[in-house]
Amino acid sequence: MLARISRSRITARASIAVLAAGVFALAGLALWSTAMTERATARVAVAAEVGDAWGHLFDHVNLEEDMMRAYLGTYDEAQRRAFAQTIGGAQPILDSLRHMGGSDNQIETAQAAEAYRAYTSTLQFIVSSVRDVAKVETYEQQGESAAAAVRQLVSASLASERQASRTYNEGVDRASHALRVAATTAFSICLALLAMCSAFLLGYQRRVERQAAASRHDAMHDALTGLANRTLLADRVSLAMAAGRRHGTHVGLILIDLDGFKEVNDTLGHKFGDLVLQKVAARLNATIRDGDTVARLGGDEFAILLPELASGEQATTIAERLLEVLRRPIDIEQYLLEVGASIGIAVYPTNCDSAEQLLQNADIAMYAAKRGHLGIAEYDSSQNSHHPKQLTLLAELRRALEGGEIVLHYQPKADTGTGQICGVEALARWQHPLHGLMGPLEFIPLAEQGGLIELLTIHVLAEALDQCRKWGREGLHLPVAVNISSKCLADSDFPGKVSALLSANEVAPDMLTLEITETSVISNPDQALNVLRQVRALGVRLSVDDFGTGYSSMAYLQDMPITEVKIDRCFISRMNDEDQSRAIVHAVLDLARNLNLQVVAEGVEDQQTWDELSALGCDISQGFFFSKPLPPAELADWITRQGAGRAQPVA
Repeated sequence: MLARISRSRITARASIAVLAAGVFALAGLALWSTAMTERATARVAVAAEVGDAWGHLFDHVNLEEDMMRAYLGTYDEAQRRAFAQTIGGAQPILDSLRHMGGSDNQIETAQAAEAYRAYTSTLQFIVSSVRDVAKVETYEQQGESAAAAVRQLVSASLASERQASRTYNEGVDRASHALRVAATTAFSICLALLAMCSAFLLGYQRRVERQAAASRHDAMHDALTGLANRTLLADRVSLAMAAGRRHGTHVGLILIDLDGFKEVNDTLGHKFGDLVLQKVAARLNATIRDGDTVARLGGDEFAILLPELASGEQATTIAERLLEVLRRPIDIEQYLLEVGASIGIAVYPTNCDSAEQLLQNADIAMYAAKRGHLGIAEYDSSQNSHHPKQLTLLAELRRALEGGEIVLHYQPKADTGTGQICGVEALARWQHPLHGLMGPLEFIPLAEQGGLIELLTIHVLAEALDQCRKWGREGLHLPVAVNISSKCLADSDFPGKVSALLSANEVAPDMLTLEITETSVISNPDQALNVLRQVRALGVRLSVDDFGTGYSSMAYLQDMPITEVKIDRCFISRMNDEDQSRAIVHAVLDLARNLNLQVVAEGVEDQQTWDELSALGCDISQGFFFSKPLPPAELADWITRQGAGRAQPVA
């Protein structure tokens, strides 16, 4: 396609260049024709002037001869004086002829002047010989002979001039003919090139229009399935609701999330996943009514807009038909796959009064169907015990991940003995456009409920490693710790994902610490331990977070390939007031030393706790005593202000 467009452009440019050359050629021919016409006109004028001069000379010679004969016939004195006055009257004509025409004319003029001088000399002798008949007759004969010689020269000059004019005119005719042929040829070529350029330009315009139409289509449709995308769906929802307000009809929105799609991707690969999505799209299109819109919102999430509904029950009927169709096995190559669906329904004006709220309520209903394994759920704010804000946040969380609203703050960790900054812990925050900056307790449980915790974990891990790389380039050596969910320990591909992220960000494995909770290993200990061993084999450090709060730490501690334990803040914050908490901290520190593990104390908030931990030999401290979690730029400034990278207490 690109090669064809390139060839067309080259051909069009070449045609335009040749067309321009043809236009210049036509202009040149026109100028040549004008110049040639001017030269011919000037030549004809000169020839006419020369011919007239020779004619005048011829006439004057005849006049002089006639005056001679008239005088010799009467010998009258008055006649003699008149005759004498005519003698030599042609000399000015000869003088003007010397400056006309070319070299041939000048030669002929010189010859004629010589003959004319002889002729006038004879006439002068006749005038001066008074009544000497013998002399007069002799001079008369000489005069007639001289006159005849002059006339002969004049006639020869006129004939030569006429021949030169004919030759010149023939050349002009030949040049004019050649000029006409050249002009006709150039005009024909320019006309053909103009037609060719017009065809190319029209074709290019049509291609541009097709490409613009294709771009508009691509901007409004999903590339994989050809369905409408979120943008087009939003436009049509607004139009459908406007029509519903005018006509008093209902508008339904069905949101579909496929069940078991991740397993297809993980087991058979993304190629099969894409084929499943295309099959699902085809089934949805074949099931809906004329005028309905099927859209793919991203991943395995689809939406169907149902305009002009008589009632909300009609949307439920269509959803039941869709669920039945989606539950049928999908035959792809040699595999027979079963992919179910969770469907949420929202209806305007029953459930909402805006397009955004319609989509949001359908999203909430869909997650309710997924959590309760209901298949289909109609939106009802009373059906879920969660606060409406939480339901809304759950619906918005996926879009928050895609839109970059999940940001990371970093809390520094310091060597308890020296105060040296030795690393940071990455903590997720949600920069919500409406609710502002939200802490993890407000959305992490929602991510776990909605099946987004793995996606969130990978996002946080990627962002943390990217920031670690940036700090390294700025001269800050800051190992980073990231919390991972139990879902990651059940994913056999998780070690490969960690390795890929480390390579992509060019971060050394020992710069990363993955923090797990002891309870995350309990559900499937064999699988979890296998994943942890693979991660540790990469060189990544492993830490047990909230150590001491569970009941199985001692049972699995000896088997887990960990390098660090983090004493939970509930013990650290009370160790100066409660003997039991202090004893637990002592016991954990002794156990860690015997197992050659590093110990991190969380929740250090005062100088007394810091000093006590330093005296006990705790390796690392973390808490509000010297810094709260900070955005990356603020953290870098904070470290610079500490001086020599030593943590100082907060004022």
